[in-house]
Amino acid sequence: MKFIKGLGCFAILLFTLFLPVNAHAEEGAGFTVTPVLGKGQTDPTAGYFSIKGEKNTSYPVTVAVQNLTENETQDFDVQLVQATTSNNGHIDYTPSSKKMVAGGLSLKDLVEDKKATQKVTVAAGQTKNITFNLKLPQDNMKGTVLGSVYVRKVPQETAKSKGVGVRNAFAMTIPVILSEDFNKKITPKLELTNAQMKSDTGVPKVVGEVSNQAPSMFGQIKVDAWVTEKGKTDKLYQSQSEKYEMAPYSSFEYTIDTNNHLLKPGKYTYHMLMKSGDKSFDMARDFTVDSKNRETVNSKLLEGEKSNTNLWWLIAAGVGISIIIFLVAFGLGKRKGNTDENKDE
Repeated sequence: MKFIKGLGCFAILLFTLFLPVNAHAEEGAGFTVTPVLGKGQTDPTAGYFSIKGEKNTSYPVTVAVQNLTENETQDFDVQLVQATTSNNGHIDYTPSSKKMVAGGLSLKDLVEDKKATQKVTVAAGQTKNITFNLKLPQDNMKGTVLGSVYVRKVPQETAKSKGVGVRNAFAMTIPVILSEDFNKKITPKLELTNAQMKSDTGVPKVVGEVSNQAPSMFGQIKVDAWVTEKGKTDKLYQSQSEKYEMAPYSSFEYTIDTNNHLLKPGKYTYHMLMKSGDKSFDMARDFTVDSKNRETVNSKLLEGEKSNTNLWWLIAAGVGISIIIFLVAFGLGKRKGNTDENKDE
């Protein structure tokens, strides 16, 4: 009964810990960012920039940054950011270390005077407008350019403990979608650019990198991925996901869990089927697992696979110890037999 009561209390505690907590990233930021919609805007009620442009023409992208504090001057970094695709299948409008797929056109390529980043100081209770002028190329621009205006409040040191500064940082984004013709649909061009077994989280997995090599964004993607031995059809491991989305000229990595098992040395094929509406993309890429790759992955695991060499050493040591024990026992037995014979004489 004590055990059951204790288990019940533990369950209640867990339930309490995992209750959802309402929180807003903007809460406590002390500022707001609002798009100032203008030339080329297709929807005047939208909370983002949706600009239909013409070639060789400039379009201002302006945001109003308002300092909500009463007596604190605030500094901001404001920059144009190219949209990417996160590894969990969502379009990301924040700065990323991911590189754009070659051949793509970004907001930074369109900004005049190459001023893709601006710094601004806003006094308490005041508002300042920051503008980036985007000029479309002389040739017809294909598809969509997708990104954002990213506004980051420069953090200030708020507290000190043993010489270490504690900083609070807040940022907000306003998406920017730019096209010469939103009605012209461009089919995504997908390719599996890489596949390998690796571990960067302490467990083994097979990772495939897929890239969208077209100026089109799309979503509601259903992903089905699996691994087979090369030339065979039996699925060794597989994974499915839904409601994925991709930005133009972006890539992401899709992971297949191997149930904490390392693939044996050999040749394999990574398969991926992506579906969105009536579009279907069936891709495959071969990869090889060799002893070096296997050893590298194994060294990064939280619970690494035991080495066969060590196992053979243990077996040999066990056999050796058994032989020694047998010889000692045999020697003692023989000696005792000789002693008994001497007594009989």
